[in-house]
Amino acid sequence: MHNGYTNYETWVISLWISNEEATYNFYRELARNIYDKAWDTKYLSKHEEACRNLAHELEATYEGNMTDILKKSGTENTVWSDLIGNALSNVNWHEISGNMIEEFSKVDA
Repeated sequence: MHNGYTNYETWVISLWISNEEATYNFYRELARNIYDKAWDTKYLSKHEEACRNLAHELEATYEGNMTDILKKSGTENTVWSDLIGNALSNVNWHEISGNMIEEFSKVDA
């Protein structure tokens, strides 16, 4: 555990999402939109569905950005890309999304 999160990688992504105002506002709005569009399914509650969808979106965004940055810097097939890729693979995206969606699901309760 690291500061209440599964690991350091999860904590640091969550920290960067919440520490920079523009980034926080962007992802808060994304979380709100995803929550508003979610619904109860046969297997998942609206909250769980929203968490799953936001986790997928966060992971795709961060991995896509990583790929773009590495390509632009010419470091896409180096030790640095391996290390960054490994760090991102350790992130518990569902934990981050759950914390973000929690705010909206409490309002609906």
